[in-house]
Parts: sequence; C-alpha cells; structure tokens
Amino acid sequence: MASPAPKIHIEERHPNREPYRAAPVGKPRVHVYLPDGPRRSGPRWSGWLDPRRWAAALALALLAAWMMWPEPAPNPRPVPAWNAVRHFAYQLEDLDLSALGRARYDLLITDFSFDGEMQFTSPEVAGVKHGTGGGKLMLAYESVGEAEDDRWYWNRAWDLHHDGRIDAGAPRWLGAPNADWEGNYQVQYWSPQWQAIVTQYLDRILDAGFDGVCLDVCDAAKFWGPGGGARVNRPSADAEMIALITKLARHAHLDRGRPDFKIVVQNGLRFVDSADFLHVVDGVCGESVFYDDDDPTAPELTSLMVSHLDRAKAAGKLALVVDYVTTRSYVDNLYRQCAARGYLGYATVRALNRLTYNRGHEPN
Repeated sequence: MASPAPKIHIEERHPNREPYRAAPVGKPRVHVYLPDGPRRSGPRWSGWLDPRRWAAALALALLAAWMMWPEPAPNPRPVPAWNAVRHFAYQLEDLDLSALGRARYDLLITDFSFDGEMQFTSPEVAGVKHGTGGGKLMLAYESVGEAEDDRWYWNRAWDLHHDGRIDAGAPRWLGAPNADWEGNYQVQYWSPQWQAIVTQYLDRILDAGFDGVCLDVCDAAKFWGPGGGARVNRPSADAEMIALITKLARHAHLDRGRPDFKIVVQNGLRFVDSADFLHVVDGVCGESVFYDDDDPTAPELTSLMVSHLDRAKAAGKLALVVDYVTTRSYVDNLYRQCAARGYLGYATVRALNRLTYNRGHEPN
C-alpha cells in the first residue's frame, strides 16, 4: 500500500508577488521573504552592519573615482609637415630618448646611436617621433667631410697609438687629424671607398626610420680646394662635395624608395649658388651665424652667412641656425634676428650634450 503523500503548506500569496516555492510541512523553510525579495537564510544584519551596504558603498566610491579620473592626454599634434616646422633642437651627446619624446620641438637633429656604433632601432625612433610631447620629425647626424674615431667604421689600426699620426695601415683616403676637434680626421671625400662608407652609414639611418639626415662638415671642400689648408689646391673640390651630397640624396630617394627623406646640409652654405645643390637639398644649417661661444661673430662673416641663408630661404629651403650662446641678451637677439629673417634659430652649448630650452623661446 502506497504511503500517504506529504502535506504541503502553500505560503500566502503576496499581493505584489508571485507565490513563492512550497515546502513540505514540518521541514525548515529554505527561503524567506524580505522586503527587498527572497534571499538565502543565514545571519540577519541590520543598518550599517549589513555587508551588502558596505559593498554597495565601495562600488559607488570606485565608480565615482573612475568617472573623475582624468583620461590620458591625447598626442597634442601629429608629426608636422616639413614646411610647417616652427622650431627645432639639436643634441648629439648624452641622449635620453624619453626626454626627446617629451620634447615639444617640431624637429630634432640627433645622433643615430648612443655610442656611434649600435644605431637606434626603428621602434625607438618611432617612440621619440610620436612621444608625449607631440609628433616631431627626426634627422640623424652624419659627417661626410671628416672621419670620426668613435664610429662603427673606424679601425683602431689607422691610428693605433691615438697620437694624431696616421699609421701605415690606414687607407689612402684618410688624411690628417683635425687639430681643433680630437678624434676627427680629414678625408678625401671624393674617394669611392669613403663614399661607400658614408652610403652604408646612410643605410643605417634609413633602416632606423629617421625622416632625414643632417650632413655635416661639407665645408671640407674649402680645406681641399684652392687656397685651402690641405695645400693641394684641388679645383674640383666644391663640385665633388656637391656630387657626394647628390649621390646620397639619390640613394635615399631612388635606391631605397624614400622620396620624402629630407637632406639638410650643415656648413655648406657656400654651395647655395649651385642649382644642382639647391635641387637635391631640403634645408641648410648655419653654425655660429650670430654668436660663437658667447662672443658675437665677426660682422663680415655674419653678413656672408646671412646672404647665403637668405638665398636658400628664397629657394624654398628650410633655413636653420644653431649658435653656441648662453648669455641671455645674446640668446634673445639670436631668436629675434632669426624670426625677422624667417630662419629657425636654436641657442645651445657647443658640446651639444643637452636639450636646451631657452626662457621665453620655448616651443609652443
């Protein structure tokens, strides 16, 4: 005979709720009604002892903090177009990539490495170009008129005792040391062997993702040319330097497929009368145009360089001026003179070992 079915107690229907789950009579009810709905049975808390109130308060506090937390500042500006550059900085030593990325300059001229050998990687260069200071163009420094003994191509056997005298094993294109700049040596820049080296150098700069190159010591043509310090009176010295600059520009633009790669020539203002030169360069850089180590440059020299810069500017080229000056009145005058002529000026120290911000002339 089947056992009788257990008696079932149905809870009274609440006017605003569906009937809740039935439980057998005599068995402890597992669910109970509370003012805010059913919950599992357990310790009953009231007031601020209720952990749910603490959890809700914490959630609200976190939500409010999240809503009030400032969003990361967007990159204030993209990488500028070449003809939109308004200010620049120049640093070769003691480079700090984080500080360069925070810089608000439109254009930076830097070395291509920390030590002259291992070039920066493309992610490192991109990190500077798109840093928190805003988008910026980057040019890498390359000396084409002198060899430097701290570069990847240097062979210690060329000047084994570092006494400034070229040893027997040195290549024929290597000349005398620069008495004014330790570690630098004159080169016969028209030599195919030297040109192969500077082309490889340029390849490293291109591989790292720089926007262009600043070719320095282009005034070596004066040293080798008629009346120059080399005393060889080479009549083709100027034309051969322009040919080297043209060769490097074509290598970047055509061989490497970078038609937008910028060519800036430093200490080559003497070439602005050449149509071939103006055809391949995007800018020129004059050094110590108004001041040199906190002394005014000789007026006749300033006048000559200004005439060359004006000619480059009239041809649509970027005209840069870097002067080694820290005296406040001189710095102010440098920027005033450059602004009046449409140049971009930068006052810093000759060692080029710091990123200089001149009060009253900081980049916007």
